[in-house]
Amino acid sequence: MTEPEQRAVWLRNLPDAELIEVALGRWGGPEPDVLDEAVRRLQDVGAKLRPVVGLVTAAEEMPVINGAEE
Repeated sequence: MTEPEQRAVWLRNLPDAELIEVALGRWGGPEPDVLDEAVRRLQDVGAKLRPVVGLVTAAEEMPVINGAEE
């Protein structure tokens, strides 16, 4: 396994809090591979939340039933 591959595995295995520390620990911003891993995780979270957001949006659009006030 090459060094970049090993680093990618290491980054993937870091807990979120440690990844944030690594990203914030470098003057001038995170290194590209750290930023890539952070974006990957955000995309994963977004994909998991998409159905929930859809349900909440649908619930907001439901009509008021039994005279309940908004």
